[in-house]
Amino acid sequence: ILYRFYFDDRTGIDKRIYLSGVSNLSYILQQVLLNFLVLFIINLIGCVMMLPIFGLEVSWKLILYIFLVVQFAANFGMFLSTITKKNQGALLIGTMLSVLTMLLSGALFTVKKGTLQDKIHNLFPQYYISNLGKDIDGHSVDLTRSILVIVVYTLLFFFFANYIQSKRMEE
Repeated sequence: ILYRFYFDDRTGIDKRIYLSGVSNLSYILQQVLLNFLVLFIINLIGCVMMLPIFGLEVSWKLILYIFLVVQFAANFGMFLSTITKKNQGALLIGTMLSVLTMLLSGALFTVKKGTLQDKIHNLFPQYYISNLGKDIDGHSVDLTRSILVIVVYTLLFFFFANYIQSKRMEE
């Protein structure tokens, strides 16, 4: 569901939507909001049901972090859907980018000091998302910077998606 935004321009219905007076911004917001709500509810229900089984408690901090990560994911998915012609392309590119940047960011394993990866790992949002998990585990991390970077990436993905979709509608 992450990268699957079903734009109506792929079936020709978008002309009717835009003729009704719906702005491009409103259309993009609706798409992101719907996917955000679906992802957020699924993740929240999963955490509330599964974490107590493992003896872990659900905190407000965890809910806030889920909110941030799902908001990022929904906007990233929207961005990918606007740059590709087909939904399958968004799925392929999204999976490749997610895996590659997760490996390079050091989210899966410790980054060795002095390597190229050490110099570039903080460019990727997964590095900052992993800091949220470290905070939940009780490690000391710079949360202000992590949250700010996640919000900036989220906004950038939204604005680029809106811009690309508006250019697509002009054609």
